[in-house]
Amino acid sequence: MATRRVVVPAALHAELTEYTNLIRVIRTSRTLDLTTHLLEHAAQQRQQVDVGKGNRTSKERDTWTPWPLIDFPVPEWSFEDEIRQLGEMVARQIEGGEVGAKPGEGADDGEDDDDDEDVDPLSPPATKLLVEHAGSVLVHILNVLVDQRPSTSGSMQNRLWAMDWEDVISLLAVSGVVDRRVITRAEKRLQRIYGPSNTRAAKRMCLVESARAKFLEAAASADDTLLEPPVQRPRIRLEQHGTKASGDDTLLEFPAQRHRTRREQHGTKRHGKRRVTSKTIIETDSDR
Repeated sequence: MATRRVVVPAALHAELTEYTNLIRVIRTSRTLDLTTHLLEHAAQQRQQVDVGKGNRTSKERDTWTPWPLIDFPVPEWSFEDEIRQLGEMVARQIEGGEVGAKPGEGADDGEDDDDDEDVDPLSPPATKLLVEHAGSVLVHILNVLVDQRPSTSGSMQNRLWAMDWEDVISLLAVSGVVDRRVITRAEKRLQRIYGPSNTRAAKRMCLVESARAKFLEAAASADDTLLEPPVQRPRIRLEQHGTKASGDDTLLEFPAQRHRTRREQHGTKRHGKRRVTSKTIIETDSDR
């Protein structure tokens, strides 16, 4: 027996349709809002779950990855679209800074200036190179983060510490993947979301750069001398003066070394049964 369908009035149907569209718009805006997701993740409290009855202590499982993965909304814009949008925005800022008027001029006609700052979209080759470079930098950053995590089994994940944004900033500052200005800006923005931190990544990078500059300045003079030919000093010979002096020759000659015997070192000599010293030999020579 077929059931009878309830007829919905046209006014109520239009109201329900508008309500459905409004819910879709709110859900899409919430999905695309990155700040909301970061705040929710920072405000989450760690929960401890009992693994088994035999274990008295509970293990933290906040670093575990559920499998299969939970459903997540597919982003509307791809990585290439996001990079192209950022590139066009930076190009617009650079173009506006180069051709923009002085602060005191053109304050009244602000709408005309906005129209003049429009920049043509990036060419496909430039977009491709920009996307490839951004992708390589992102892969390098992920590789630096992976190197800090030891290769362990799934049961050992709860014994590894969870990396936060401070660890990421410190690793990037040490590895030198990105510039110091990028580290400083990222640190300031993240501190506005998560609060103040004790990281000194930007200060350490400043100290390293200053020490490197001093070293290069000190080594610049030494590097120049490496390319110079060696200085040949003229040798002074006595033949150039014509005659030689006996006294001068003896100064340049090394004394002849003769190995003395053990008896000569003690100053005694044995002739038969009589023991004759060097003193008695000198006396006998003088008597003769």
